[in-house]
Amino acid sequence: MTSITLESLTKSYGKAGPTVVDGIDLEVEDGEFVVLLGPSGCGKTTTLRMIAGLEKATTGLIKFGDRIMNEVSGDRRNVGMVFQNYALYPHMSVADNLSFGLRSRGSTKEEASARVDEVLELLELSALKRRKPKELSGGQRQRVALGRALVGRPSVFLMDEPLSNLDANLREHMRIEIGKLHNTLGITTIYVTHDQGEAMTLADRIVVMNNGKIRQVAKPRDIYNSPADSFVAKFIGSPGMNLIDAELRKVDNFFRFGSGISIPSSSVRFLDHYVNERVTLGIRPELLTVIGSEGAVRFSGKISLVEQMGSQLQTYVRLDGSDHHQNFIAKLPPDTPVNIGDQITLYASTSDLRFFEVEGGPLISSAAGEKDSPSEYLVG
Repeated sequence: MTSITLESLTKSYGKAGPTVVDGIDLEVEDGEFVVLLGPSGCGKTTTLRMIAGLEKATTGLIKFGDRIMNEVSGDRRNVGMVFQNYALYPHMSVADNLSFGLRSRGSTKEEASARVDEVLELLELSALKRRKPKELSGGQRQRVALGRALVGRPSVFLMDEPLSNLDANLREHMRIEIGKLHNTLGITTIYVTHDQGEAMTLADRIVVMNNGKIRQVAKPRDIYNSPADSFVAKFIGSPGMNLIDAELRKVDNFFRFGSGISIPSSSVRFLDHYVNERVTLGIRPELLTVIGSEGAVRFSGKISLVEQMGSQLQTYVRLDGSDHHQNFIAKLPPDTPVNIGDQITLYASTSDLRFFEVEGGPLISSAAGEKDSPSEYLVG
């Protein structure tokens, strides 16, 4: 096993071509499980392919431990890689798919057979070793793909959207299996996905990317509770954080957003630095209630849609006030009496509110209005 370091890593396609990875820095510790998370086209798969040696970096360094890997070919990096489409040889049995790479690297038949049997047992595939890929379910094929990446005893394990071709139940099952596998083997792992459920449950740390840049690196709970900027706030969560842009005014002992939202100034004094400026207010849908305590912030409006989600009602509200006629989402208990067209008031604790500079700006902290740094680093 080994650590991985990326220093000012960039990937561009020609002088006039796009820059898909834009000078990122990242350190992955030995044995850590790190997830690259972001929307399609954000550069996460290209980053993974550069680490694997399948793409050449335009500038910057890739290190495994203290060794610079930029000029080391992919087949000499001791990397195990799992792809989205399994990439199994259809004419070979499960056992032959696993042993092919070992034999091509010079292992004897006996050595390869012993190692294949060991991995098949680990992945509970021993009974399927003679079957061809077409005779396997999607989950079984993915386990074979995992086995093929593991059989060479890699020091680095790379996975590119490995569960995206599976249905919801199989994805959940395989997610659990991957987590158990990492706990057992402890191989340094970088996992690419756009599914935040996979990221939140699997990762030791999450790297949120957008437009080729890293927006935040942090533990899952810190990404959720203290997003570095409004992009991360909106991207993380299902649905993401409610965001309202409005000019911040101070009237007596309250900060006012537009015409309908008032916040006791004693609880958010750091906003004094932003009076008469536009600020983004954020609140997660699951932190809104229909019963408010003393000092709670109120959000009033008319219900435009109610979605029955089984354990909750996902309620869309068109907020009152000319500055923010927008859908505001609340996750409410399933027995809440709400109907389309009803007027409703939602409540939130001031401690659950987050404030950002506008236009994707950084989180504003409680420290005299300074930018917060809830993670190891962020790129604005």
